[in-house]
Formats: sequence, structure tokens, C-alpha cells
Amino acid sequence: MDYDTREITKITFGIYSAKEILGMAVCRIDNPKKVGPNTVYDDRMGTTDSTKICETCHENAHNCQGHFGYIELNEPVVHPLFYKRVIKFLNCFCLKCNRLLLLKDQIYLAGLNRYKGESRFKLIQERTKKVDSCCHPDCGAEHPSCKFSNSDSSIFKVYENKDKVKTSIVLKTEEILKIFDNILDEDVELIGFNPKLVHPRNFIITVLPVIPPCDRPYVKADGNMCDDDITNQYVEIIKANNHLAISDSSGKKEISENKKQKFLASLRFRIHTTFNNSQGKAKHTTNGRAIKGIKERLAGKDGQLRNNMMGKRCNQTGRTVIGPDATLKMGELAVPPGMAEILTVPVRVASFNMELLQKLVDSGDVNSLLKPDGQTRINLKRFRRGTRLLAGDIIYRGADIIDVKNGKELVLVGDQVKRNGEFLERLSPANRSYELKLGWIVERKLQNGDYVLLNRQPTLHKASMMAMKVVLRVGKTLRMNLAITKPFNADFDGDEMNIHVPQSIESQVELEMLSAAQWNLISPQSSKPNMAIVQDSLVGAYRMTQGVKKITKSQFFNIIDKIDMKDPILDRIQHMRRILKEKGKKVQCFTGKGLFSMFLPKDLIYENSNDGDPEEPIVKIYRGVLYEGTLNKAILGATHNSLIQILNKEYSPEIACHFIDCVQFVTNNWLMLEGFTVGLGDCLVTSKEKQQEIQDVIQKCYIEAEGIKKTTSHVNIREMRVNATLNKAKDVGLRIAKGSLTSKNNFLATVQSGSKGAVFNIAQITGLLGQQNLKGQRVPLFLSQGRRSLPHYPFGKLTPSMEYESRGFISSSFIHGLNPREFYFHAMSGREGISDTAMGTATSGYMQRRIVKLTEDLKIQYDKTVRDIPGNIYQMTYGYDGIDPSKTVKVKGRSEMCDVSRLIAKLNMKHEIK
Repeated sequence: MDYDTREITKITFGIYSAKEILGMAVCRIDNPKKVGPNTVYDDRMGTTDSTKICETCHENAHNCQGHFGYIELNEPVVHPLFYKRVIKFLNCFCLKCNRLLLLKDQIYLAGLNRYKGESRFKLIQERTKKVDSCCHPDCGAEHPSCKFSNSDSSIFKVYENKDKVKTSIVLKTEEILKIFDNILDEDVELIGFNPKLVHPRNFIITVLPVIPPCDRPYVKADGNMCDDDITNQYVEIIKANNHLAISDSSGKKEISENKKQKFLASLRFRIHTTFNNSQGKAKHTTNGRAIKGIKERLAGKDGQLRNNMMGKRCNQTGRTVIGPDATLKMGELAVPPGMAEILTVPVRVASFNMELLQKLVDSGDVNSLLKPDGQTRINLKRFRRGTRLLAGDIIYRGADIIDVKNGKELVLVGDQVKRNGEFLERLSPANRSYELKLGWIVERKLQNGDYVLLNRQPTLHKASMMAMKVVLRVGKTLRMNLAITKPFNADFDGDEMNIHVPQSIESQVELEMLSAAQWNLISPQSSKPNMAIVQDSLVGAYRMTQGVKKITKSQFFNIIDKIDMKDPILDRIQHMRRILKEKGKKVQCFTGKGLFSMFLPKDLIYENSNDGDPEEPIVKIYRGVLYEGTLNKAILGATHNSLIQILNKEYSPEIACHFIDCVQFVTNNWLMLEGFTVGLGDCLVTSKEKQQEIQDVIQKCYIEAEGIKKTTSHVNIREMRVNATLNKAKDVGLRIAKGSLTSKNNFLATVQSGSKGAVFNIAQITGLLGQQNLKGQRVPLFLSQGRRSLPHYPFGKLTPSMEYESRGFISSSFIHGLNPREFYFHAMSGREGISDTAMGTATSGYMQRRIVKLTEDLKIQYDKTVRDIPGNIYQMTYGYDGIDPSKTVKVKGRSEMCDVSRLIAKLNMKHEIK
């Protein structure tokens, strides 16, 4: 049967009227029991019992979608989710004639008709606030303001006389319903709403819908039936509603007014908490647990919408611990065989791949086959388990003797099998041969070269999910290249990551062409590289290029053998000699700089300053030869105008990725030759003069602080100046500690290369920790009525060193160790930093989620405008310049599409007279 399909352009929401609820319901619910007709488990609403059939649609529990019932309320109740909306409507309409307080002409003269929906309603509300009486000539009644009381959820009208004396009168729900019932459809349209969807009378519940049992199923536990919270709420609503029946058959009232109000309050409470029990007022009768209302089931992170309907749970995924692998190229992912055995890729059998797929089936690299009918699935794994046994065989398993009855038993390692009185050699089951046919789908195991999606939570930006090429490696963890950890914000202290295997050719191509690591090399946020050289490779590059580091010819070729060379090795060496001679440098090719020059593009020119080595402050590369300068994070890291960014922009992402691979392989092998470690000697200031100079600075700061205390009377200013003076000791200690270290210090190498740490960390190890602050101030005296900071200090006057130590000044270094009091102060400031980080993560995470949900439907259209799904324009051109930030470079602090000076220099070099 052909169906007319059209694109959905918009979705409108409204509130069911009593008539619509009655029209869709299949039965009335008025029996508080739980079994039988007109109960909460009426079979006409559907069933959750697999042995029963729905009386309405005659389907079983699996196919029946459920049918609504209804409860006809004996007293109207204000919809618990629309109390504020009811107040707004009451303030806009006359309580006597039930007409809008503004005339149609007034609305059109004010230009309010140009607005629609909620926007028009808000403007009308603002105007009706100034209206004291009805504007219609046949009415003219005084109009009070209506208020809502949170204490008892009542609505009342407030009259104010000339003397500003206010009088409050409660508005009964019946009165509100009468007012809303008399509101004309044309007045509802005037305020901007569709009366068929949002008529005010629908905000008052007279008929309550009862959701089907399949949406509130009971649970059987230990032979007992536990009803859903919503079911129990419906039962309580029915009980209270039945008590509110106005009269018996003779017309005589059955209940007093007090009891009626009690039951009415119970009815309102149960209806309110059925919709929304976020405050936990409605409790479970047995265990006191707060029941889960409809809002709690739908809203929030664990609600039906976000956790189930929008959930990303799926098959063909894996998760395990991650680790490093220095032998992998960037963009490769080592996947354990145990994971590759389970994860599969569906491949449809065609004439061009049938032979290959048949070999995979025969070799056991296919888990299952799916025939073209889509129903028949052949599980190939089950035909390869155990050993083929016959009835009557006897299995000897240690002291146990097992008689085979039907051949379904399995032989384990160490078992012996006797058949017809003789022990047999263990038999393997004969693999069943399957001949593939065109159209079948082969679910083959993951293999080398497949692309999978690698993801780490939290997924904060585009590069948190990238496509990686599979390399099967023995082990139990996922392993990756270190350069790719930065965009994932991953480290190897127990982090776990997920992989998703694409299940169609389209998704496989999209991953390879759009999500692969090489296409995400530059961050669209900062225009800097997402992936760069880190840690060991940075130290190795720094050490290799610091001065002239000679190696033997055999060592040189052994290291070069680890990388993929684009040009013949001897040609590159001859090219290097020619350039070194041209630049007036000593022709030495077998050096650290020479190794780097082997894999740079032949026409690359590059100059950039760094602070890696004072003797060679500028890195210079000409025609692909590094002839001067020391490489560090400024050149190889995730920074503007780094070599990685230049290679990506001026050459290609593939060349930039190849460069990163080569740097890592070369530097790692260099470190295996030279070695690198940090010892006790790197932590010590060997010069006694420098040690004494640090102590002199500390004493000088004490004296200066004492002077400030005597000369400054204002408490806050005095405290601020003392704190600034004590902080000087840390700064001077940093300078002295740095100056006392030699260029051979390995701690200094890690800092200057950008691999890890800063000079400040070295100062704390070798010099002093300095003043510790809490909330920007010194440690307060919060013990002994403001006289001591810790109980370890005596009462009375303290020496200057002990006095300032008691306020958080630490004169010790890590290498000499902290005393218990100093350790406590250091832990105080550390704890403050940890708690700030924990609190800040939740705040920034929620802020990011709100921004993402607000902007997730924005898209750059083909006319270059930025629009949302309805077509509203947010920007005429993306970013007001239409430039992709991942394609720009920084030139003298400004973002430009290219560095023109570099292009000119490159062209001049290319076309110069030789």
C-alpha cells in the first residue's frame, strides 16, 4: 500500500479537553479495587500478562500499545502544572462578564497583532496590569488582581480601595471553571492562542486520564505483586473522589463540609503528586520512600527522555582500559583480539568479494551469516565448540566418570574418552562448510585496517570522538599514540574509553573521510594543533638538537630505519651537506639535527624564536634542513606557528601526521641511546652560597614585614602588604634556584623542553615553598579566640620565623622536607584547590550542556547564513567573516587565512636563480 509521505514542518502542543479525554478513553475507572472491571487493571485498557488478550484491540501484551481510561472527578481541580498560567488568564479577563480586558481595536492600535503566541500574551499581560475595570460598555465591573498562595495552593482575588486597604477573597475552583467556560474562542485567539489547543477551561481538570497498565506495570517478587507508584496514586484518587459524591439515591448529603474539605484536599494532593512529586511529599505507605511522579519519570538525566529515548546504548561497542604504545602511528588504535573476536562488521556478498569472504568463513574469521530474507541467522561459532561425542561414550574426569547419554556433553582439558572399551584420541568437531551466495550478509570479525570510532567521556567537543584505524595487538587494553591523548583529555592512570564499530559502508566512509585523526589535527576553537609532540618525545627532541650531538654512522642509520622515508636516504644526506655548506655551517650530517632534517619536506623554510637554548635562541630551517636552534614545545607543541601547524596548512594533514610519527619514532630511539632520568643530584642546590642567599632573602622579608606591621594601621591594608612582601621570597627563591642549576640538570631539561612542569616546581623542590594562601589571604588564626592557627604553637609572643610560619609561610623545600606544621598548611591550600576544581567542573559542565542544547540545531546553509531548523537567521555569515577557524593561522597576533610573508619567501626560494 502506498502512503503519501510529507516532510514535518512544525509540531504544536496543546492540552486535552474533557471531551477529548472521554473520546480516546475506553472505560471509566471508579472502582478502588485492583481486580475486575472499572478498576486500575481493567482488561479493556490492555494487559501486561503474556497469557491474556486485550479486550479492546484483541492483541497480546507484546503487541498491545495500551488504551486510556478516565476518572470523572466529582470536584474540579486546577491542573497542578498550570497554576501560574491560570493566574495570568484570570488577570487578563473580566471576572464578571468573562471578556478580555482589552478591546480588539486597542490591541490592533497598539500593534500587538503583529506578535504571535506567547509573545503577544506577555505584552497583553503588561497592558492589563494597568486596567482597573472592565472596558466593555455593558459591564464596567471593577477588576481585582488575582494571586496564588503557595502555602495551601489556593487562588484569591485582591481588591484595593481608595485608602489602599486590600481585601482578599478566595476564588473557588468551581468559580474559576465557570469563568473559563464562558471565555469566547475569539478572545482566546486575540491573546495569541488557538482555542482548540489551549482554551483556559482545559487548565481545570474535570476528567482525569488514566494511563494504560503497560505504562505502569506491576512487579512480581517472591510471589508478591508490587504495584507501580502511579497505580497506587490512582487508587487513592478514586477513593477520595468516591467520598466526594454529592448525594445518595435519595438526594440526602452523605458527608459534612469538614469531611468534604478533607477529601477534597486529599484529591488535590494525590493529583498534584501524581503529576509532580519532585518535593517528595507523597510517600510510599510501606517503606516511606518518595513515590516517582510522571515528571520525575520524564525529566532529568535519568528520565525517560534523556536516559532511554535519547540514550546511545547500542550493539557492536566495546569498552576497556587504555594505555600507550610507542610503536603505533598517529591515528592507529591497538585493539585486543578478545574484543575483535566479538565485534563484527557486516559485509554483503557480491561477485567481487565472494572469494575473499569465503576464505574468511573457512578460516573461522566470521561469527555469523544472515540470509537475504533477514530472518535466518546462522551462528558459525556454535559449530566449533567442544568435542564430538556419541551416546554410550564414557568421560573420565579425574575421579568422576560421566556416561554420555545424548552426545551433548563437552570434553574439558585433561579428560579422557572411552568408546567401545577403548580410549580415543580427542576429536575436534568437523567444521560445517557453508557455500556463500550472492546477497548473503557476512558478519566478519574486526580486522587490521578497519575504522572504528574512539570516544572518551565526557564528550565535550568534536575531537572527543575520532575515527581510528584498527591494529590487532595481543593484550587486554586499547592502546594509542601519545600525541592523540590531548583532544581526548586522556591519561593512562586507569581511564577507560569506548569504541563503536560502524555497521554500514556509508558510516565507514564518513569515519575515514571526516572523523579520522588527520582531519581533526587543528582545533576549530583555538586554531592551534589538537595533537602534538608530548613528554618523552619533547625531551628527546630537545636533547637531540641542543648544540651539536654527534652519533656514529651505524647509530644514525639504525634510527632512520625506524621511520618511513619519502626520499632516498643518500639523496637527503647529500642535500643536507649542500645546505649546511651554503649556510656556512660545519658539514656534520650524523647528528641530532641531521636526524630531524631527514624527514622534513625539501622545500620547507621556517624560523621561530624560543627560549630552549640561550646560545641558539632562533630555530632556523632552510630547504628542509635544521641548521640552527633547539627544538622544544614552542616548535613541536600545540602552539601557534608551530611546525605541525605550518606543515598542515602549507602541505597537507597527511604530511603533518607523518612528521609527528617520525619525530616520535626518532626521539624514542635516540633516548634509548642517550638515556634520560632524574636523580637526587638534580634536586639539590650544590652551591652553599646560593643556599645562604635563599635564607638571607627569607630573613630580609621577615624584617620588611615587621616594618609594615609597625607603620600601617589599617588592618586590611597591613595584611595585604605583609602578604605581598612574603610572596617576594618565593619569587626571589625561584630566581636563585633557577640560576643555581646547570644546563646538564635533567629537571631543567624537562621544563625548558616543555615536556612537564615549570620553573616554579623546580623552585619548590630546591628552594622554598613560600607563602600558602587560603581564599587569597594568609592562613587565619581560628583557634584560641584568634590567637593561634594550630594547637602546636605556644601562647604568647613568637619569634618572627615561627610567627610567619603560623600564618602559612613555608621556608622549607621539598628536597629538605616539611615539618608537620608546614605540611598541614600546605595540605590546606591543596584541599582548597581540589574542592574548587570539583565544584567548578559541575558548574562548567552544566553551562556547556545548556549552550549545546540551545545551539544544537544551528547550521550553516548553502547561502552561507547560519539558521536554525525553522529557518530563523542568526548570522548572515558564520562568525561574521565566514572563515573556518581550523583553517586560519596567527600572523602578528591576528587570525589570517595564510601567512603571506611565508608564501612570498617560499616562492622566492623556489624560483631563485641557481
